[in-house]
Amino acid sequence: MASTPRSDGARKSLARIFFVAFLLIQVTVPAVQLFRPRPARFGWQMFSAIQRPPEFRVRLRSGASLTVDGYRYVGNARGDLDYQRFLPPHLCRVVWGAVAVEYRTPHREAVREYRCR
Repeated sequence: MASTPRSDGARKSLARIFFVAFLLIQVTVPAVQLFRPRPARFGWQMFSAIQRPPEFRVRLRSGASLTVDGYRYVGNARGDLDYQRFLPPHLCRVVWGAVAVEYRTPHREAVREYRCR
């Protein structure tokens, strides 16, 4: 079955529309993310920004306190990694006798606490 000039024109138009839409998405999403706090997910700077991990201290059942290096538990420190969300529950699981994890982010003075279950 031979294609008609009309169907070839429609295919070319659809291909152009798809190409332009794809290109707009690829440029617009990262450009919008430039105006959000950095590092912004899907932004051009996503992996170029390095965030210092918070300071972590694990309180043990014995009452002792153990300072933990966040880099030890993170294979590749990235700016978009949410240390406060993922690392305290992990430390509760891997540090024997942990009852709570205290952490302080580099840009805040207040110490926050995550209680182990």
